[in-house]
Amino acid sequence: ARQPLLLDLFGHLRRQRAAVTDEMTRLESLVRAIDDALEARMNDRTLTDAELRELFGPAFSDEYQAEAEQRWGDTPQFRQSSRRTAEYTRADWLTIKAEQQQIFETMVARFTDGVGSGEAAAMDAVEAHRVHVDRWYYDCPREFHVNLGELFAGDSRYTDGMGAEGLDGFGDWVRDAIRANARR
Repeated sequence: ARQPLLLDLFGHLRRQRAAVTDEMTRLESLVRAIDDALEARMNDRTLTDAELRELFGPAFSDEYQAEAEQRWGDTPQFRQSSRRTAEYTRADWLTIKAEQQQIFETMVARFTDGVGSGEAAAMDAVEAHRVHVDRWYYDCPREFHVNLGELFAGDSRYTDGMGAEGLDGFGDWVRDAIRANARR
């Protein structure tokens, strides 16, 4: 009876080790990107597309950018975002990344803690996201933020990019919290 339990423990430890090793690799890559950004900030230059992809991952892939332009390229929000982001330095992008990561971590934590989407803590978390979008990308009133909520519910790439891989129902929770926030 002890043998299967011991095998389960070894299997579990191997999976944990692999997960930690993968995270270390990801963090090392992020540290390199931050170091590059710090160095470039000393030269006060903007990031290249390749550097943005390294810092933000798939959200800045050529494929994603082409899809975004196809879907929203003729909107005022897309044009405003394009104008704003074209001027950002490496320091700006690092600030954006750090803020975004904190916001996403808070949203995931509220969900995993069982906070209901209509509760103040959930609405405060998605409000921080809305303010972030409004500050860095385009004017984003609460009513418009509801459109982004639909993206979170309808496309797992958005929630996966938030660090919510495998969290069933997270996209719907974000959408519902954004809707509740728009009503308050």
